[in-house]
Amino acid sequence: MSGRVRVHGPGSSSSNLNRRAFIGLGIGAGLAGAGLLTARPSAAQPVRGGTLVHAFRDPINTLDPPVPNSDSLGRLLNSFLDPLVWQPEAGKFLPGLATSWQMAPDATRFTFTLREGVKFHDGTPFNGAAVKATFDRIVDPQLKALLIGQLGPYDGTDVLGDHQVRVRFKEPYPLFLHYLSATALRPVSPAGVKKWGADFGQNLVGTGPFALTKFSPSEIVFERFADYNWAPAFLDHKGPAYLDRVVLRLVPESSTRLIALEKGESQLIDFVPDGDVKRFRSDPKFAVDVIPVPGLPQLLQLNVTKPPLDDKRVRQAIQYAVDQKKLVDVLFFGVRRPGYGVLASPTPGYWKGVEEAYRHSPDKAKALLDAAGWKPGAGGIREKDGQRLSLLYITTNRAEYTQAGEVVQDMLRQVGIEMKIDAMSNAASLTKYQMNEHHVGRLGEINADPGVMTYPVHSRNIRGGTQGNRSRYSNPEVDAQLDAAAKEIDPRKRLQMYEALQKTVTEEAFILGTFEQTLIHVRSRNLEGLVYDNLGRFFFHKTWLKV
Repeated sequence: MSGRVRVHGPGSSSSNLNRRAFIGLGIGAGLAGAGLLTARPSAAQPVRGGTLVHAFRDPINTLDPPVPNSDSLGRLLNSFLDPLVWQPEAGKFLPGLATSWQMAPDATRFTFTLREGVKFHDGTPFNGAAVKATFDRIVDPQLKALLIGQLGPYDGTDVLGDHQVRVRFKEPYPLFLHYLSATALRPVSPAGVKKWGADFGQNLVGTGPFALTKFSPSEIVFERFADYNWAPAFLDHKGPAYLDRVVLRLVPESSTRLIALEKGESQLIDFVPDGDVKRFRSDPKFAVDVIPVPGLPQLLQLNVTKPPLDDKRVRQAIQYAVDQKKLVDVLFFGVRRPGYGVLASPTPGYWKGVEEAYRHSPDKAKALLDAAGWKPGAGGIREKDGQRLSLLYITTNRAEYTQAGEVVQDMLRQVGIEMKIDAMSNAASLTKYQMNEHHVGRLGEINADPGVMTYPVHSRNIRGGTQGNRSRYSNPEVDAQLDAAAKEIDPRKRLQMYEALQKTVTEEAFILGTFEQTLIHVRSRNLEGLVYDNLGRFFFHKTWLKV
C-alpha cells in the first residue's frame, strides 16, 4: 500500500525473541531480570489436564479490560484475552489477532489485516466489526473506562472488510501499537457485551486460550477453550492449552497465601514478602521468580507549590539525604533494586546518569539547607523564621509504602528535616492530593514505554488526566517536550528526547526515587511451562502440571 510504513507482517522470525524476549520457566529456573532470560526447559513431556490454582492478592471487582486501572488485572488477563499485536519484549511487536499492519507515515492511521478463523468464547466470529465495536465502546462515556487514555486521540475505526480495519487518530499516535499489546484494548465479543450489558465485567468473553466459567469476588474460574488455535508463535505451542482450568483465588493476606502454597492448595502465589525469598529459594519443592519491571519506580513526589519545597535547594538536599541502596537492603533484603529517578532501570531510554546525580551525601544536604537559611533548631529539626522544617507525606497504607516512608523519614531527620507520615486508603489519598494537602505524595506505574514519565511530570496531570503529577510541577517547555516525544515516530530520536527530559527532572529535583517495582512469585516445582512477558504478565497457555 503506497504512502504507508510497513510495520510488521507474517513470516517474520521470532527465534531470537524466544531466547531473550520473554521468560519461560521450567525446573530450577530463576530470573535475573524481566525480558532477559529464558529458563532451562524441563526434559519431561507436557501432560494435558489438571487445575492450576493461583492465589492472588489484589481484589478484582470486574474483568472488563478498560474499566479498572490495575496492573494485577492486566497480568491475569494476559492469558484470557488476545491482543491484535503482542509485545513480549519492549518495542518488539509480533502478530496476534492481526497478522500484519501498516502505519501511515504521520502515524495518524493504522491498517490491520486480521487473522481468519478466530472466534470468541461464545462461538461468534472475530472480525473487523468486533474490533470497531471494542474501540468505540471504550470511548463511550457510559462505560467510564479509566484506561480510555490508551486509545489516545482516537477518531474512529473503518471496517474495510471482514478481516481488515483502519484505525484513525486526530493526531500522530505512534504509541498505538504499544497500547494495543496491553490488555485494555484487547477485542471482546460484541454479542457478549450486548447480552450482559452492565454485567459484562463478570461475564467476560474474549478469544484467549481459557474461557470464563465462574466469577465471584473470592474465586474466578477459567476453563480451556477447546477451539483455540491461534497462540503466538513465540510460545512454541500450537492448539489448546494443556491445563483443563485455571482457578484464581483471592487471598489478600500474605501469610495465608504462603500457607496455601506450602499445603499444596495453590501452585502459584504472587506478592511474596521479600523476607521469605531466601527460605523458598532453599526449598527444593518451590521455585522463586523475581521480576523487576519497567515503568515508574516507587516515587516520592515533592510538592513544588508548598513551602519549603518551592525552594529547589531544599528539594536537592532531600535527594542527597536519602540512600536508596541502604533502603532496599534494609526493607527488601537486597531482593529489589534501588530506584533513583523518574524511570525504572528496565525501561527503554533509562538515563543511567541519575544514579550518580545525587550520590548519598548528608554533608551536601546540610550545606544546601544552610544556604537556604534553615538552621539547626530544637530536637535537631531545622528552623527558619520561627518555622520548623516539617513535611507531610500522604501515602496509600500498603506496608511497603509506609515502611519505605519510615526509612526515608529517618534519613531526613539525620539532616534536620522532619517528615510526618499519614497513611490511608488509595481513594482517600487521591482526594488529599487533589486538595493539595501534601508536601510529599507517592506514585508507581508498570509500563514498558518511557512515555510513562508523562504521568508524574506533565502539568495536565496535576488535576486532570491521570492525576499523577502530585509534585504539581508545571513547566510549559517541559510539557511541550513531553508532547513532542509522545508523537515522535523515530524510535531512536524518541528515546533521546526522553533521556533529555530525565536530566531536566533530575536537575529540578521534584521527584525522589526509592525502590524499583518488583514482582515476586513463588510456584510449586511441579508447575511447568509458565511464561512471563517483559511486564511480568502470565502466559498460562503452555503451562502444565507434572504428576
